[in-house]
Amino acid sequence: MNKPVIAVDVDEVLFPNVKVLLPYFNKVSGTNIKAEQMKSYFIEDLTGESTESVIKKIENHVTGSDYDDNETVEKAIESIKLLKRNYDLIIVTSRQVFWRGYTEKFVQKHFPGVFKDLHYTHTLENPDSTRPKFEICKEIGAEYLIDDHLSNVITCAENGINAILFGDYPWNQTDELPENVVRCKDWPAVLEYFNAS
Repeated sequence: MNKPVIAVDVDEVLFPNVKVLLPYFNKVSGTNIKAEQMKSYFIEDLTGESTESVIKKIENHVTGSDYDDNETVEKAIESIKLLKRNYDLIIVTSRQVFWRGYTEKFVQKHFPGVFKDLHYTHTLENPDSTRPKFEICKEIGAEYLIDDHLSNVITCAENGINAILFGDYPWNQTDELPENVVRCKDWPAVLEYFNAS
């Protein structure tokens, strides 16, 4: 019998991207952005830089020798292993093309044998064109999405997918969540949600 499928985002859900990359970005840009100031997840919304410029800086760091992705979001490893008992887990990420290879290595190192598959919202043939996560979730038969972005969880909920808004981050605050969306501030809260389902 097939298990229900949970689609899981990477950045800020499995990997603390802002915590790792923000110090580098501040250093090369001469900025002093703090995570709590990030009402938008996109640094260019705070600095006025072009998206291309910001992505290039991040790419330079990720592909450079001092990049380290050996952290995970707190309690992610043990929680994911517990979820795997009753669910099939598939990663769905909107990471840009330069993350390919790094993402797979991170998953293999910290979550070996846990995720059944990994999907990017872009393709190698079309790296600049992305698909919405709800489309991929429907395609893979995901009943749930765990993601830190409001837009992703809202569009999934609108398309019949139960969505968990992960974390209590500055960029995902809202006064009201739609039906089929619940906020889980951390991994223990995610486990509590699924244990109650």
